[in-house]
Amino acid sequence: MTPCRLIRMLRWLAVPLLGLLLSACSSQYFRQGPAVAELALHQAITIPPQQGRVFLQNGRVLPGWPDEYSPHCSLELYNLNPLPFTVQPGNYPITTIQGYETPIVMIPGIRYAGLILSESVSDDGDSPEDIMLGFNLWFASEVDPNLTHMTCLGALDAPWEAREPTLAEINQLLGPLGSLRLLRPDRLLR
Repeated sequence: MTPCRLIRMLRWLAVPLLGLLLSACSSQYFRQGPAVAELALHQAITIPPQQGRVFLQNGRVLPGWPDEYSPHCSLELYNLNPLPFTVQPGNYPITTIQGYETPIVMIPGIRYAGLILSESVSDDGDSPEDIMLGFNLWFASEVDPNLTHMTCLGALDAPWEAREPTLAEINQLLGPLGSLRLLRPDRLLR
């Protein structure tokens, strides 16, 4: 086999292999396996039409964005629905707890979620990038294919001050909406 033919053959194999690798990175991977935690919802939570998530804070479902300077969670969907999506009261097994970081770049008058600037310090010595640290809590796939995970984040703060919410803080912010309990010790969420 000539080198040119080998290269052509590898090129044709590269596309399917890349597709296979990317599909392995899907959220389905996180949604399989034994439960490590459980979310007990005490009240129905409705996600409005054409929205992929709803924020939870201070024991309430918020109509908009949360106070980012306090811990908060969001229930998140895989697909947007044309109709309201109601998450019924009940117990929702969580198969994976994944660390999560959201950088928020602060430029006077402008705010970018997820944008990382190459400079780490602004002219006045303050960090232009604040972050929220937290967790993605992946629901078991048999719960509902469209209800993927709950994200819980700590308060927005400078990178050297930010921290993840504790289990007690998550339960406090959920309030009468529900509670989260670990079924076995977890190295991330305490």
